[in-house]
Amino acid sequence: MKGVSLLRASLFLLSIILAVVPHALAGTPVGSAAIASAHPLATRAGEEILAAGGNAFDAAVAMSAALGVVEPYSSGLGGGGFWLLHRARDGMEVVVDGRETAPLRATATMYLDANGKPVPDATLIGAKAAAIPGTPAALTWIAARYGRLPMAHAGAGDSLCAGRISRGCALSRDGKQPGVVARA
Repeated sequence: MKGVSLLRASLFLLSIILAVVPHALAGTPVGSAAIASAHPLATRAGEEILAAGGNAFDAAVAMSAALGVVEPYSSGLGGGGFWLLHRARDGMEVVVDGRETAPLRATATMYLDANGKPVPDATLIGAKAAAIPGTPAALTWIAARYGRLPMAHAGAGDSLCAGRISRGCALSRDGKQPGVVARA
């Protein structure tokens, strides 16, 4: 019974999201789009991409890259996550799994001691605790399959970084500090 309640609550939340978000994901022109992020510089990156003719997927990728620079402690490119995408024009819905993955040489026993018992904190501390970030691959996937702009669209003459990721690179080169909105 508890599982059914959780499923119903999840479906209710999903239906609310799908009812509210479609217009923002439809590639609406800048004048009628709503853009929000955890940092004003990331929001600006999304606005610039929409102004250049990109859609909401393009803007989301640019904003994620920008957040990776200005808020690396909470939104970095070195992690992973899930993206629930909905495209209003055709009802396409997909979940992109961008979780981190283990390195190729990882084994099922690498966190066990000689007696087969788990080593405390071995999955959290040290070189063996590292994983391959999934966010860059997920953002590339989203941009290539659902974005409107080509991956090579750098905008603002930025030739050092490709595509929407250039927004984050430009912020980094401009000396933006994590968590700093503007310099005094």
